[in-house]
Amino acid sequence: ASHSGPLRILVSGTLQPRKNQLAVIQAIERLKRQGHDIVADFIGYTEFNPEYVSDCRKVIADCGLGGDVRLHGFVNDPLAFYDRADLLLIAAFDESMPQTIIQAMACGVPVASTNVGGVREILRHRYTGLLIGGQSPDEIASAILEWILLSTEQRLEMVDRAQRAANFLARSTYVKFELIGL
Repeated sequence: ASHSGPLRILVSGTLQPRKNQLAVIQAIERLKRQGHDIVADFIGYTEFNPEYVSDCRKVIADCGLGGDVRLHGFVNDPLAFYDRADLLLIAAFDESMPQTIIQAMACGVPVASTNVGGVREILRHRYTGLLIGGQSPDEIASAILEWILLSTEQRLEMVDRAQRAANFLARSTYVKFELIGL
């Protein structure tokens, strides 16, 4: 989505400490305080970690982010959120091979993710996406700012390379599956 108006960040995944959504909310608060126009949609189950979700809601309320940072809970049609997103953000402490990254890349949504698990195998920094230096709010804010400061041309090139990489990954997975079936 290339348009004027706020940067729309998508965070997908069950709300839980391992996924580190709280640090994302704090990062957004810092950037908004610096004058950046950002909105964020968090999609994913909120039922399993009530204390963590309550901590997230408290920070949103305390920072006055209620209109800009929304916890939607589980959604049946995440595609609508991907269609509106300018950036998919993953700040997890550990992750195997996040399907959300490949989905986003295939949909033409740029990705910024912490460098955990199998992420580096699909995300090359500033080539097919952004690798976040660490899990702290400052490091996350820094990655979002890096995206904001890229030129339109740099963003489009990154998205194009990511889409091609995702298509290749999808095909190679398909090929492996077909060979196993023989």
